[in-house]
Amino acid sequence: MGGKSKKQVIGYWYGATMHMGVGLASDEIYLIKVGGKTAWSGSIKTNSTVSINNPNLFGGEKAEGGIVGTLSALFGGADQPRHSLLAATFGAAIPAFRGFVSLVFDGWLCAMNPYPKTWEIGHRRIFAKWPNENPWYPEKALISLANGQIHAMNPAHMLYESYISDSWGAGEARATMDDTAFKAAADTLYNEGFGLCIEWKITDELAKFRDTICDHIGARLDTHPLTGLTTITLIRDNYNLDELPVFTEDTGLLELKFDSSNNTEVPSQVIVKYTDAITFAECSVMANNPAIAQAQGGRSVETVDYLATPTGELATRLAYRDLKAKNSSLKRCTIKLDRRASGIVNGQPFRIKTLKRVNNIDIVVRAEKITEKFITDGAITMSCLQDVWGLPKIAFNPTPENPGQEQPLPPAPITKRLLIEAPYRELAGVIDPANLQLVDNTAAFYFVVADSPNNSCRSYNLLSRVKGATSFNQVDDLGAWCPTATLATDIDYLTKTISIDDYSLLEDVEIGTAAIINSEIVRIDGIDLVNKQLLIARGCADTVPIKHNKAAVIWFYDGYETIDPAEYNTGLIVEAKLLSNTGTEQLEESAAPLETITLQSRQAKPYPPANVKINGISYPSSVTTNPINISWVERNRLLQADQLIDTTVGDIAAEDGTTYNLRAYFNNELMISETGITANNYNLTVIGGINDVSVLVLDNEIDKTGRLWTISGNASFDTTDYKVGNASLKLAGNAWLQTTNTAAFAFGLNDFTIEAWVKLSTTNGRDRIVIDNFYNISGVRSYQMNIGSTGQLNFYSYNNGGSYVRGTSNLVNGEWHHIAVTRANGVLRLFVDGRLETTANNNVNYDAITNITAIGAQVNNRNVNYDFSGNIDQVRVTKGLARFTANFTPTTEPYDIESSVSGSIRVELEAVRDGLTSYQAHNITFNYN
Repeated sequence: MGGKSKKQVIGYWYGATMHMGVGLASDEIYLIKVGGKTAWSGSIKTNSTVSINNPNLFGGEKAEGGIVGTLSALFGGADQPRHSLLAATFGAAIPAFRGFVSLVFDGWLCAMNPYPKTWEIGHRRIFAKWPNENPWYPEKALISLANGQIHAMNPAHMLYESYISDSWGAGEARATMDDTAFKAAADTLYNEGFGLCIEWKITDELAKFRDTICDHIGARLDTHPLTGLTTITLIRDNYNLDELPVFTEDTGLLELKFDSSNNTEVPSQVIVKYTDAITFAECSVMANNPAIAQAQGGRSVETVDYLATPTGELATRLAYRDLKAKNSSLKRCTIKLDRRASGIVNGQPFRIKTLKRVNNIDIVVRAEKITEKFITDGAITMSCLQDVWGLPKIAFNPTPENPGQEQPLPPAPITKRLLIEAPYRELAGVIDPANLQLVDNTAAFYFVVADSPNNSCRSYNLLSRVKGATSFNQVDDLGAWCPTATLATDIDYLTKTISIDDYSLLEDVEIGTAAIINSEIVRIDGIDLVNKQLLIARGCADTVPIKHNKAAVIWFYDGYETIDPAEYNTGLIVEAKLLSNTGTEQLEESAAPLETITLQSRQAKPYPPANVKINGISYPSSVTTNPINISWVERNRLLQADQLIDTTVGDIAAEDGTTYNLRAYFNNELMISETGITANNYNLTVIGGINDVSVLVLDNEIDKTGRLWTISGNASFDTTDYKVGNASLKLAGNAWLQTTNTAAFAFGLNDFTIEAWVKLSTTNGRDRIVIDNFYNISGVRSYQMNIGSTGQLNFYSYNNGGSYVRGTSNLVNGEWHHIAVTRANGVLRLFVDGRLETTANNNVNYDAITNITAIGAQVNNRNVNYDFSGNIDQVRVTKGLARFTANFTPTTEPYDIESSVSGSIRVELEAVRDGLTSYQAHNITFNYN
């Protein structure tokens, strides 16, 4: 078909004209965010129109488009004309929309998706719309924060305006205000950098608004009893003790009664929620008192909303202010004073000093609430609280050495971080059982934990992408700093009480939660901050106990994970970056280190076995018995779900179809490899050093080393014709002995000996197999001992091609002959009836672990033409020793098993189900002699 291809419509751009209300008044519009992304930034202070040209804000035409159009700002002045576009759209009768601030946008809103995203308007009002356009005390109204990025308003001005404003406040005259007190408060707040950003709605109660501001700044409003003016008192510790009013029994104190409440529970942690004025995001900071947590036997948390607070630095100061007040065991009292106290207002500090009590006191209190003023007796009754409440001058350190000089640090790269693929336990804790069953075995998830790089960094954002992608996706959740510690000493496999150093945020850690050391998940069973010790349970969830070195980091990750919600496929490499956030800035993406994790469907893998013991002992240093018993108990990820079961707990029946793989190494050389084990124990026969791999007298198929051989075909034992013992193995074609436990026949570069008695009935022009360990696979090295087509002894090596070393004499059919092949120090020797016939250099690393090792036939690459025909007796294979290097006299006595083994054994044990291998395997090393 010729011609041009037809164009296809795959989606649309969507446009609109929108009129949006902003507020009663504004000094400046500086930011437009749509869908959480910045569409425009700049400065508009008068009626004007700007262009927004951000077509790729939501991914462009291939995704959800962007924002393109014009934005007009209407500040609502008394002479504001009708907007031409609104008039053209709705007709000349449309009003001019004076008296409030609004925006008109005309243009494209989105693509592909017809639903517009949420718009957020960044605007500031400090000076606009004061009565008569005359702001009160303007030189202290604006408090600039975050290097000028935040224009906060002085809270004293907020409160002052709430009384005098005729557009949103009470409309009272300025003459009713205590200007001196309010200016003093404004000066203090200005010097403290204590600006607030808050939105007030006309539907809100003024009293509630004022209470919110006072709670933030620590202030009390009152009508002064002597002047009748509305006054303000800041609760600060900036008074001179000697200048405070003092009330004694002689100077006005009539009655004093302390609160008898015995509630001693106080918070060890105060969390303050605030609104970041740059990102508009709700954030949180915390202040901690580890000593309180330790004394009360655990963390006690109190959360406070100070959402008008615009920076994390200021929010942290408030958190420490509140924590100090709540941890100070304050005395609360009710007092009665005579008329000499008539000038005291709410929030004002004064001294109570007793002179006529058994235990006299002298304390500073603040009037919380003046409840009674009876003219009849002149008494004034008030509730008071002992005064310790003041605002820390900086965040993070309640008692800084130089508070006036400390400056917030910029965001820094997060160097202490850890990416962890989520185990099944994590999914079971957040996904309901019905949906958890739907998670595919190829699915993978991950999370990250991190430690703060400096005291100015409040949180972090996680960026994530598949390797090869051009851009990162930001995870919605804001990352919280993870409690950490380091090991003060090395710890062994099952060490439970551990000493720690360099800990942080441990007062936030709850007993029974999970932590991770290197790759081992542990359960926290006890925390002793006084002695800097932890009690832990080892090898939890899908991990096994391992040794850890001093200074290893302990991540108390339970509840502090930042989870990437994306579902990935197994085998993918995911790249991540962590961007630290201060109260005002975020680390540039280019400055963040790149971290990678290769996912492997950890959540779907069977749990490894637990409580592994060697001859009934956990992690022994040495073993002397042979065979060695290895035992374990089962684990089940489905039954354990989100529980933290440690390695010492008894058997939990494994998932259906679970089997076990066991590998054993002698001096780092593979000795045995068993798969498909269904029992909970295994008897390991040690093969290593100078050791007989197989000793078959061949009176039957029993191997003196304990190796299991099975008869295949029509093989039988001939009790009438034999050389050693009472019988021999009789083979007449399509018959052999075989074993699947073949790892020990991989000699590597070691010396070895292969020997047997043979009696041929025929060669018939073909090689006849005696010992077959041949495997025709590229890259592996295997061997075979056979009798050649003319009756000579052959040793065949395969290493991406075959080669023979041949004997010189022809064996006589119908007669018994002893044959042997040895290797010593790289020299191969062939012997017939004890006579050395051939030598050759041989340094082949025989590393093939075949499926089957056979006597009398070529089985792995089956060829019936090479089947042995005749009798075979007394086969012995020795690894680590060339038994013969010169002429010798073969014996006809049955061999006993011989070994001279002394070295290191390493056992690896793992679980398998549905083709998936457990995330971790036990790796236990001990000495054997």
